[in-house]
Amino acid sequence: MARNRFFPRSSDGSGDIDPFNAGDPIMPLDDVVPTRDERVGPVSRAEGPEEAGAQDPHAASATATKVRTEAKTKFKAKTKTRAVDERHVSHRSEAESVSDDDSDTEETTGHRRPIHGYFTTIGIIFLAALLLGVVANCGSMIITSTIGADVPLSEATGESDDDTEENDAAKAQDDAEAEDRAVSDAATARLDNLFDDPATGDLIKRGLDRQLKTNFGYTADELGIDATAYEKWFLGTIDYRLNRAHAYGDGTGFAAFDVTSPDIYRIFNDFYTRTSDYVLSNRLYGTYGPDGVAVALTDEQKAQMSAYFNETLSKAAIRDDGYLSAWLSKGNDGTWMVDDTSLRETLTYLVGVA
Repeated sequence: MARNRFFPRSSDGSGDIDPFNAGDPIMPLDDVVPTRDERVGPVSRAEGPEEAGAQDPHAASATATKVRTEAKTKFKAKTKTRAVDERHVSHRSEAESVSDDDSDTEETTGHRRPIHGYFTTIGIIFLAALLLGVVANCGSMIITSTIGADVPLSEATGESDDDTEENDAAKAQDDAEAEDRAVSDAATARLDNLFDDPATGDLIKRGLDRQLKTNFGYTADELGIDATAYEKWFLGTIDYRLNRAHAYGDGTGFAAFDVTSPDIYRIFNDFYTRTSDYVLSNRLYGTYGPDGVAVALTDEQKAQMSAYFNETLSKAAIRDDGYLSAWLSKGNDGTWMVDDTSLRETLTYLVGVA
């Protein structure tokens, strides 16, 4: 049986073509090289000498080198002309400015900016700033000398409003504290001599009589009690200390003192408790008797009542929550004076007159 052949015989009568040993097939137009202008159509590989040279890579490199050298020569000529026109001459030689080894950036820009230009610019800026400072200082001195007499001190010195307000507030605070101290000093000085004043002694005796009259219906003298000795004892227990002092800024002030003194009301309550049995048994009703007339005590009864009173004083409670206060006023000469009326009003409560 004959083999099937998939390839025809050759026309020249040669043997069959073996597909596994055959060479590369020849394709249509394999001997045609297209030109760059596709509109002209295909041309033969056999070009003219000039076109053939253009296809030579060595010839193309020589041509490119020639073109670049001509471009550099023209660019250097332009750069030199522009540098002369702008009065800017580089200290670098022409060969250093543009060389065949320079980068593409240097070929484009033509030359590097000299470093001396930067120093010149910085020097000009520094000189301008120095001149401006001198002019400003001179102007300030001229303005100060011209209008300094008419400008307030705070404006001439540049003091801000906030600083002025703080200074004013501090001065006002200092003045207020000084006035408070003046009020305190005046009030303390008055209390230092208050209990040496005979009027104060009289007030203490009046307090004694008021308390005895209220509890027994008799005065100190009618009961045989020594009022002078009582006054001395009372003054010997007095002590005081400043609690506060304040000036109100309108010429008036106020001062208050904490006082240690006998507790008058407790003293006379204790005295009544101690003598109540003796008074009732002797019918010593004083003005509280049936006819409202006090019965006079005998000397013996007076001595007994005086002894009871002295015993009560020896065991008297001393209070430390006493209180004295006074108003003050400022005179035309700046001296603070205590208003004795207000001072004695609080003193009456202290000694038992009120």
